Amino acid sequence: MKTKGIGSLLVVLIASPPSVRGQDPSPATWLYDALADVTKPKPTIVLVHTAFADAMGWQYIVAILRTDGYKVVAVENPLASLDDDIVTTKSVIDGVKGPVVVVGHSYGGAVITGAAAGSLNVRALVYIAAFAPDAYEPIGEFNEKYPSEPRGALPASSAILSETISFPAWRSIPSWYLISRDNYEINSDLQRFFAKRMGVIPIELRASHGALISQPKTVARFIEEAAADTKK
Repeated sequence: MKTKGIGSLLVVLIASPPSVRGQDPSPATWLYDALADVTKPKPTIVLVHTAFADAMGWQYIVAILRTDGYKVVAVENPLASLDDDIVTTKSVIDGVKGPVVVVGHSYGGAVITGAAAGSLNVRALVYIAAFAPDAYEPIGEFNEKYPSEPRGALPASSAILSETISFPAWRSIPSWYLISRDNYEINSDLQRFFAKRMGVIPIELRASHGALISQPKTVARFIEEAAADTKK
């Protein structure tokens, strides 16, 4: 079945007029790139939850991603400490064969920032209204500079508030950032700060902190855009 499918694709591509191929002056190169893209596997999506939820918070996103053909793993972190959550998430990432896109929501952003550092199979990081600390930068300090709701989206554990990472993965791995503009738990200006520091152009969504539930299709499509970009 696979051979027949690729053969059919070959016929379609070869028979396509130049206007469909765009401005590429080399049809052979265009054909090679198109076929290479078809044969590349989709990356596995690893999802990391916030500090006041569990892996079930991703249930709507998981359903959409799996329907669209992605393998998905939602990490269940203990939330005892940032270090423990990083170790747990890293073990999941390392256990995946092939390319990986790692997604963090809220506090989960701090976790993926530490867990993906040094990984050879992580192709992209996706931050959904998430913390993205730099080296030796406690996330507890951000709520002082960018006030939000009392306690905000920060975890209750004082250990998590003061813990730091030694190297942020976003400095070496392509990153994406989705801002929840109507967010009373992580200041939208703080989200913009993270995105600007990463050097990425964020997408702003008119949504609350719980965009995973209120607008799952939009969030899932954003993740899929990042995943598709890893195949280029």
